[in-house]
Amino acid sequence: MNKNYLKPKQLDLSKIKCPVIDGRKTINDSYSDYLNDESKLQGSIPEKIFFPRTSLEVAFVVKEAIKNNKKISISGSRTGIVGGAVPVESEYLISLENLLSKPVVYYNNKKKCWAVKVNAGVKLEDLQKYFRKREYKTSKDLPDNLYFPVDPTEITASIGGMVAANASGARTLFYGPTRNWVLGLTIVLSDSTILKIKRDENYIGDDLFFINLNNKKIKVGIPEINIPETKHVAGYYLKKNMDLIDVFIGGEGTLGIITEVDLKVEYLKKHCLYLSIFFQNDNYKDFVYRIKKSNIIKPLAIEFLDQKSIKLLKEYKEEQGEASGVPEFPDKIESVIYIEIGFENEIEFEKNYKELASIFKNLNIPIESTWAGFSRNDLDNMKKFRHALPERINMLISQKKRDFPEITKVGTDMAVPDQSLEEIMNFYKNSLNLVGLEYYIFGHIGNGHLHVNIIPNNINDLKKAKEIYKDFAKKVVSLNGSIAAEHGIGRLKKDFLTIQFTEQEISAMRKIKNKLDPYRILNPGVLW
Repeated sequence: MNKNYLKPKQLDLSKIKCPVIDGRKTINDSYSDYLNDESKLQGSIPEKIFFPRTSLEVAFVVKEAIKNNKKISISGSRTGIVGGAVPVESEYLISLENLLSKPVVYYNNKKKCWAVKVNAGVKLEDLQKYFRKREYKTSKDLPDNLYFPVDPTEITASIGGMVAANASGARTLFYGPTRNWVLGLTIVLSDSTILKIKRDENYIGDDLFFINLNNKKIKVGIPEINIPETKHVAGYYLKKNMDLIDVFIGGEGTLGIITEVDLKVEYLKKHCLYLSIFFQNDNYKDFVYRIKKSNIIKPLAIEFLDQKSIKLLKEYKEEQGEASGVPEFPDKIESVIYIEIGFENEIEFEKNYKELASIFKNLNIPIESTWAGFSRNDLDNMKKFRHALPERINMLISQKKRDFPEITKVGTDMAVPDQSLEEIMNFYKNSLNLVGLEYYIFGHIGNGHLHVNIIPNNINDLKKAKEIYKDFAKKVVSLNGSIAAEHGIGRLKKDFLTIQFTEQEISAMRKIKNKLDPYRILNPGVLW
């Protein structure tokens, strides 16, 4: 078997139909929610919205698009913030929300792990609930402590969308992004054929692979792309000797439509320590550094809130009281670090505790400046302030829009290597303070991945914020980081690709798009 030759199946679609909403007036009157996503980018009204329930129905729509010379936008749960699900430049919209299935748990003998098969429309929260309630336990052969560990902040994200964006989250520090957990994909390609591909079965050889498209054997060259050693989801994932399945993961729906996914699942940690540390100085940087260098503590997540974020949350609590979801903070706080540490037994816990105690002592962190807990309720309570922060920021933007409707939040999504964390933090703060912009910094500090949320007070501020964002991107790339760590490029950040990649690299990625989507019908305007 040629391991770099893909042969998708051409199936008889003559008797297949797909539920559809036809007509721009009907769509505008009753389906306007499908014209935007969490980015707030407003799309144009498509001619038709399709609601396929199977891979065959998705293939039917693609075939119709080819026949009628139409372009297709692809929509999942519409939780993305870069406009990837917004219908722009397309006449058809495919919503995958009805592409549902009851998850099937099985043992993957080849990979020696437990796995779950789901359709692309299944939401993460439903998959998590399925495992939490142990609804999959149908025989004694299945363990009752399995779960899928990738945890983006938005739990209503669809599994297909997570794969298309290579989603990650707080626990990426320990578990890695979605890519690390994908064992198999079913993909409808741009010629309406259906490709089923499994990990470890197809590899790129001699920097190219072959695929049957439009009844032709096509050669697709794989370029040498500089991929940062950080969280990174900008452009296509391309490198020598790679698994072919990874070409489609993180492709943002531009190379094929993901309809089914096989995911590796993990044994749930028996116990977990949830810890919030309140710093009265900038010791948080040393704390993160020591935790990451520890040979004993292997945290699942390390999260950060800066002083401005804490002040904003305190004001929010004063204004809204208990309805704000913000707990009582200690006084005179400079920053907060939240950390999760999983452990299997008391012996392992004691080792972690002694290591933590040593770090606390060396950095003069008083034990009373922490919150600690072990239960799910403790976890929920500690996460309240993290969840309340973006809610409050969005409220601020809504208030400012009353005077300036064009105002939007400008939020970064960039990551740098550990050794550059302090340098990029100082660069962010100094640059923003110099021009006098309002900002809040928080996020996945364990991955060198901090979100800078800039709040413009007027149109001039918005212009400054967009200019400074590009300065941030150039600085991050100079530190060998990524301009898109977890949210992708979508429609809104295409200009940043030229900062991350050379002209040759971008040209090479475009060639792959043109080879796999010669009609240029899939997600036009996304990435390219």
